[in-house]
Amino acid sequence: MKILASILFVLAAFTSKVIACDCANIPFLEAIEVMDEIFIGTVVDIQRSSEYVEEHDYTIGFTLYTFEVSKKWKGSKSNRVTTIEYDTSCSIGHELGEESLIYGELNENKSNDSNQYYWADLCSRTINIKYLSDPVYKDWIWDDRDSLDIKFPQPVQTVSNINNWVFIIILVTCVVFVGLLVHFLRKRNAL
Repeated sequence: MKILASILFVLAAFTSKVIACDCANIPFLEAIEVMDEIFIGTVVDIQRSSEYVEEHDYTIGFTLYTFEVSKKWKGSKSNRVTTIEYDTSCSIGHELGEESLIYGELNENKSNDSNQYYWADLCSRTINIKYLSDPVYKDWIWDDRDSLDIKFPQPVQTVSNINNWVFIIILVTCVVFVGLLVHFLRKRNAL
């Protein structure tokens, strides 16, 4: 009996608060109205934060996921979007290289940096693409891609910051080349 009491005491002393996911999945029509970013993207960076935020009556950790966008129906023109997930049972827990359909709502910045993060987890209709083609999940998984194509017939044309720099470098190179060519031709004609 003493052993059982000791085990129960140890378990009670070292048990942390568990936060269960208790949200209802947001309906499609509501999601496309309230969400700021809707896209398919591949995880290219994961940052597990050492910071914690106060949320309701508890302190909770969070993870930042950066996605390279392959198709965007709604949102900014950026081809990289960072989402935030609190470390709860509602988080998806993306892995590097995985592709997901993201519904992201602009999050009040809970950290001390100036980046924009978008809240995206199971409650926002966000889903990993690998589940969409698996027949095991067909009865409880939603695939909104066709509905999104109908609601947003013109996808957002994303722009990479790297592409902007490449364009600027090419433009400057062309201007320098034309300048050198004009200078050379003037010098040649002067002879």
